[in-house]
Amino acid sequence: MPPVEADTEARIPPPWPSDQTALLAFHQSEWQSNILRRDDPAETSYGVTLRFLETADLNDLVELHQAVVANLPDRHIFRSDQPDFLADHIERRGATVGAFKEGRLIGYAVVSFPYQDPDNLARFTDLPADEALRVAHFDGAAVHPDFRGNHLHQTMNQIRGHYALLAGYHHLMGTVSPLNPYSLGNHLGAGFQVIGHAVCYGDMQRYIIHRKGHPTSLQRPRNPEDKELISCPVDAFFEVSEHLAHGYIGFAVQRTSSGKYLLQMALRDTVTSDTNRAFRT
Repeated sequence: MPPVEADTEARIPPPWPSDQTALLAFHQSEWQSNILRRDDPAETSYGVTLRFLETADLNDLVELHQAVVANLPDRHIFRSDQPDFLADHIERRGATVGAFKEGRLIGYAVVSFPYQDPDNLARFTDLPADEALRVAHFDGAAVHPDFRGNHLHQTMNQIRGHYALLAGYHHLMGTVSPLNPYSLGNHLGAGFQVIGHAVCYGDMQRYIIHRKGHPTSLQRPRNPEDKELISCPVDAFFEVSEHLAHGYIGFAVQRTSSGKYLLQMALRDTVTSDTNRAFRT
């Protein structure tokens, strides 16, 4: 499948720095990993192959997506997408990373190039028009319930993020449900920040996340003892929204000893890159 033709290629216009040869080679690459099945008491290790999906994988993608949606404890955690949306993000509007165990699709992660489309999340930022065109979305991503806890989400994030950067998209953005602290923590641990909030996809509360450039370091407040640091429950959407409106951003998720998830926040101008910490996806 040609990954950067037709509409997708039109979304990577000159003079953006984009090496089509490198992009094609990366799109055709495969990666290997090992995972455990959650319900396997013997803790048998399974090999997993990760690659970008092709049109022939669409039925398996739709089946996995529908299985994940059906397994949700709350429909607001994860957006239900139509097959046409999933098909568009195999080759027309972006690309989709897939994780396969013995030929079975067990995880996927979409990277979308909205370009000039009205759903571009740049509308929640103060990016100038030319930079708004460089926004790529980390869109839908899921792992089959039987294989969660193997860091597949983080691995697929790394692959789709690198693909976007190769294509010339230097602003990575996405939306995360306040009911999904695990996903939010993964993204913030990879250098994203919570910069805004919105009600999207009809009636779903979402945090808007953003990461600029290469994820060479994590974002942390300059002074961990700063009195301006605050924390509030991840699922306290309106409380977090109020802090965002007053100039705070979210930079980390902390799990307390009681099992609650807290969003760590700081004033925007007090957050800087922590170059002493290694980047982890």
